[in-house]
Amino acid sequence: MIPSRCSSCYLGRVLDTIEEAGYDVKPYLEYSGLSRNELCDNEQQIPYATFKNTLLKILDEVDVPALGLSEGDRWATVELGIVGYALFSSIDLKTAINRYIRYQDLCAPIITFQCLVDDKQIVMRSEFVLPEFETDLKKVRYSVEQAFVQWANFGRVFAHTKHWFDEVRLTFPKPEYSKLYAEHFGCPIRYEQPHNEFLFAKGYLDTPLDFANQEIARMCEQLCDSVLTELNEKKGLVHDIQALLARNPGRAPRLPEVAESLFVSERTLRRRLADEGTSFQQVVQDFRLGMAKKYLMSSSLPIAEISDLIGYSEPANFHRAFCKKFDVTPNQFREHGDLVVAKIG
Repeated sequence: MIPSRCSSCYLGRVLDTIEEAGYDVKPYLEYSGLSRNELCDNEQQIPYATFKNTLLKILDEVDVPALGLSEGDRWATVELGIVGYALFSSIDLKTAINRYIRYQDLCAPIITFQCLVDDKQIVMRSEFVLPEFETDLKKVRYSVEQAFVQWANFGRVFAHTKHWFDEVRLTFPKPEYSKLYAEHFGCPIRYEQPHNEFLFAKGYLDTPLDFANQEIARMCEQLCDSVLTELNEKKGLVHDIQALLARNPGRAPRLPEVAESLFVSERTLRRRLADEGTSFQQVVQDFRLGMAKKYLMSSSLPIAEISDLIGYSEPANFHRAFCKKFDVTPNQFREHGDLVVAKIG
């Protein structure tokens, strides 16, 4: 779920960073249709699609090594809005992470995080929300760098250092500027790994935060819940398409059929889905795999039959899609359910 609007500072921070690197930002201001004054006001809200599309154009045209690291360093946690204040005022790191996992959609993220618990370590594993950033090396590096360095900097409010990671694992090859990773993270970096993730000692979870304030945190949490409820009620186009899919889950209608049913053109349907941070193919796949989870948990149907019920022509295709989405096989999910991806408990 991606909010329709986000803080103007999301784009402002990017423009500040490339301008400092010597680039003229006027073409990107013109492209966005926004003024510099609008981007200097942290209270100003802009359409999320404007932020996303302008950022994609910048990443296509600008060559600033380690752009994500440089931009991420400009952020303060409280600039994440009410979610940032909820994290900042949490009693300890465990509470802060749980709150972030719960409310991260409100931050209009490019990537989100899952928190996996081991005996001695915590793994914060990232997953792309927007497919446009997942298929290009430059965009992948930017997204991961920007998110990871923000988490590293958060260490200053409980560990009094940004070097609190035990290890960083990255899916992409070692870049030419890899020494900057060592400077920012201060831990071993492993490249060409299955996931983009960082690990830290489990003992940090109970570390109190310097600015803990339970009253402020509780007020922020209530407001986050309110905003989240409002967003869920405004289900939008994705919900309308899912309702169409639910009428016949074994046969997904094609995009022209859906557009006709919703009284819009195919082009408008694609554009509106892009504005919601997704695509028609992604909506269909997410619906199918969501149905698969329900079948796996509530029935003893063979997996091949479930694959057929949700519209996959071949069980192998279903198996591959399920593993990519949830990092477990359908059989593993049937045995353990959502516990295979554990939040901090």
